Amino acid sequence: MAQTVDIEARLREGLSLFAAGRHGRAYGAVLDAVEASPADPRLWHLLGTIALEADRPWQAYHAFTRRRRLQDDQDAVFSQLAAAYYAVDVPAARAHAEEAAARFPQNVEARRWAAKMAGIADERDLLVDVARTLCRQGRYADSLDLFVAALEIRDSPEVRLWLGRAFLALAQAADAVPLLESAAIELPDDPSICVDVAAAYAAGGRPDIARAWLEQGARVHPTSAKVRAAQARLALDQGDVETAGGAGERAAHLAPGDPDTWLTAARVREAFGDPQGARLAADRSVALDPGRAAGWNLAARLVEADGDPGLAAHYRAAAVRLAADVHPDTATPLPLRTEIDHLYARIVQTPKEVRAYRDRATVNGLLGLPQRALYFLDLTIRDIAGGPTPELLVERAGLLLRLGRTDEALALCEEVLRMDPQSDLARRGLEAVIQPADATRPLPTRPEPAGTIRFCRQCGQEIPATAAFCRRCGVRRT
Repeated sequence: MAQTVDIEARLREGLSLFAAGRHGRAYGAVLDAVEASPADPRLWHLLGTIALEADRPWQAYHAFTRRRRLQDDQDAVFSQLAAAYYAVDVPAARAHAEEAAARFPQNVEARRWAAKMAGIADERDLLVDVARTLCRQGRYADSLDLFVAALEIRDSPEVRLWLGRAFLALAQAADAVPLLESAAIELPDDPSICVDVAAAYAAGGRPDIARAWLEQGARVHPTSAKVRAAQARLALDQGDVETAGGAGERAAHLAPGDPDTWLTAARVREAFGDPQGARLAADRSVALDPGRAAGWNLAARLVEADGDPGLAAHYRAAAVRLAADVHPDTATPLPLRTEIDHLYARIVQTPKEVRAYRDRATVNGLLGLPQRALYFLDLTIRDIAGGPTPELLVERAGLLLRLGRTDEALALCEEVLRMDPQSDLARRGLEAVIQPADATRPLPTRPEPAGTIRFCRQCGQEIPATAAFCRRCGVRRT
């Protein structure tokens, strides 16, 4: 009995250490529990998961192999496959990918793995692929040895580029510069590389060389928004607001759909003494990519400077939720009329910024302010879209649902189906409206695509991949 209590304590300790990110000690604690209860597949799965997070793919592969012997289900197959991949075991990873595709032919993940492994010819290819995956996960330090091993097998400017970027992400500018410079020379058609070289020189204390690289990049790639935005950021860092202003606006013109470019434009406009224009740019950035706290925080500062601390609190709350998954308190914004008057005056002065109505609709919806979002969405329908479209009407239905106006939301979705009887968007909207209100009402019958469960960014409710918006709070899925 004492041994059981001790093992349970070790398991609790391991889970606590794992949650705290102390993967090495967590592995040892859970290993004690596994050795005491080797017939429990759940413990082997936990041990393998911790090993993968601790960058111990070989131990993970062993743990998941033992897990499959005890319980050979879909999770076990994919876990063993992932461990073989991160262990850079080409034959094992390819075999497990083929097995997954054969056993689960309708599974999207199985098809993705099969396609990935079919495109990998040898160990060097797998080294590079795994290292790039680690970089995308932010595990730059773990990627270094893999990139170096790939270069030792066969050199290429692409691998030097990725290795240089990994060093840059780790603030090792001196190591990054020669790799990035050599890649830039051999890959002259990629304007993003000169941006990386400039960033490395700036981080190393040589903004003069960084500026020269960006000027060269702008001459060779005059339509590159990345180069112009980098010029704007460097100029801002050096206090050259005039240069930053020209480069920032040029970047926004060249890439109107890029959130990073608009975030740079917002910072430039703020430094240039144009807080209203800065807020429009920040809202555009947030509307294009609501998943980054930097945009919300910048917009919050601008909104507060414009005299609305209540609305600014909503922006800050959105940033906090992204970082900590909590729901902080907010305050009451100023009346909508104040914001409308400010925005209208700006658009009268600069008509090309009428797109701001659309961005405000999106942003207020994300902030959980559906009444404000509805007003701006109606302006969008009237002044930008030139009339209702299926997408805008379904979005409007979602806002009405959040306001408790279920009958109006239902009528809008039905109107969309009359406009386009094949509209999946409208059918999913109907599902979101009808199921909470009237479970007996029939829905249009169409086959549901396979998908996964997601979670609403506003309230945390589960959202099927087929739903147009959250059934609890009505926030639109993007």
